[in-house]
Amino acid sequence: MPVQRKIGYEFEGQWNVRDLNPGDITLERMEEERGAVMREREAKIRAKLATGAYQGVRDNVAYDMAAHALASAGEIGEKPLLGKNLAKKQVIYKEDGFTLEADASPSGGSNIEWVTEPLEGRQTASKTTGRIQKMVSLFNRSKDSEYVDLAPDFFRANGFNGFVPAERKIRMYPVQGEIGLQPQFTCGFSLEEFSRVLSYLNEREREGRGAIPRRILSAGTGEGSDPAEDLTLAISGVRGESLGALDETDFPELAGIGFDMELSWDLDQLLGNVAIASEDLEKDEPKEDVDALLPFWPARVRDKNAPLKALLALVAMYLIRGKNLPEGANSKAIAGGLLSRTDFGYNFELLPEEIKRKFRANPDLFVQMALRVARMEGESSVPLYANSVRYTEMGEPNLGGNISLKRGDWLRSMVLGEDLLNHRRDPKIHASLGALGRSADGLLVVEFRRIQGIVYENRLLETAMSYYDFYEKVKKRKGPLK
Repeated sequence: MPVQRKIGYEFEGQWNVRDLNPGDITLERMEEERGAVMREREAKIRAKLATGAYQGVRDNVAYDMAAHALASAGEIGEKPLLGKNLAKKQVIYKEDGFTLEADASPSGGSNIEWVTEPLEGRQTASKTTGRIQKMVSLFNRSKDSEYVDLAPDFFRANGFNGFVPAERKIRMYPVQGEIGLQPQFTCGFSLEEFSRVLSYLNEREREGRGAIPRRILSAGTGEGSDPAEDLTLAISGVRGESLGALDETDFPELAGIGFDMELSWDLDQLLGNVAIASEDLEKDEPKEDVDALLPFWPARVRDKNAPLKALLALVAMYLIRGKNLPEGANSKAIAGGLLSRTDFGYNFELLPEEIKRKFRANPDLFVQMALRVARMEGESSVPLYANSVRYTEMGEPNLGGNISLKRGDWLRSMVLGEDLLNHRRDPKIHASLGALGRSADGLLVVEFRRIQGIVYENRLLETAMSYYDFYEKVKKRKGPLK
């Protein structure tokens, strides 16, 4: 998978893919195994119907109800498709700019996902997304077919001359109509820039603007939808929480560097369904209104504590979600909608030198401060994950259980230049957390994971470019976002 140091996209689609030439099993054997699973599945459904639980219900409806009940109880899976599941990230097609690869389905099996390379400039981003949109359109012509064989000749005949692994025979199975894409957006910010993003999201929601992502949710419906102008994030799992306030009397060790932090953000507002509308970024609002909207990035006075505020806010999100995740959640879910692709030891390095020196002289000061912000004072010995987790990927073992990492140990490791929340330390910790390590050249790389709504072919390019334009505005502006 390409390393995304600045900006890139991932578009997950619901159609299934299977390998008909995996090398370790013949097609005839796969047919036999599929038939055996189908017969066992059918027998369980018939046995369920024979209990009389669905008497008086039409036969076809009763059958579906019985199948759904058994699937919900984990007694049967989806109807098996011919072929072997592809491992996550296995290449299906690749050309300059993007890769079509396999992704792990939440219900088992393998789906499709387009992943871009790092994108430099709006023209490149538009061209790359346009090529992906063209391929989605090509696939959608077969939405009513039983399957499509993704052979090299299929791609070449339709204007796609990139790399197709010759040793594989990939078959794609359309499901649920045309391809609906779930976009993710990855980019790099300085901590100061990231503080502006958080401030803008927070205050936009506080003002009651853009809380309902109308354009994204209506995209592709043909029912009065406008061009996709909203970047909508659903950062769930922390609603009703709030960040604690800090000041010099709490941490006198930092008084010498002018420490003065108001971090009384309401996470119900900061991390609910919030939106960034591109038309708002273009407005010429009065300077005093902008100052009121963006307390963390004043127009007249640069906020020297902005980097620390941004880092503490991100850390607090992880702490709060770790406390709130239900039993058996995916360990990756601790990040919610803002996943740090760089590790937190590296993220700490991005703080100003003067602040880093203070914390390195007393790492427990950072621990106390972060726990105060998350309203978890005195809970440094509590596990970061309150409940057991699971971690499953195609081609990976099915792992589950408790992660022993304590909140205080995780926070202290950041000050020491490490990040104990990593897959190498505990295989139950998702490999995506901090996966870029320390390789981002002065940038916090964050993945906006919960961009709400399904995006269809006709809105893909517009939606992707609205995210790119927002990123560009954050990078280029020195004053407040408008």
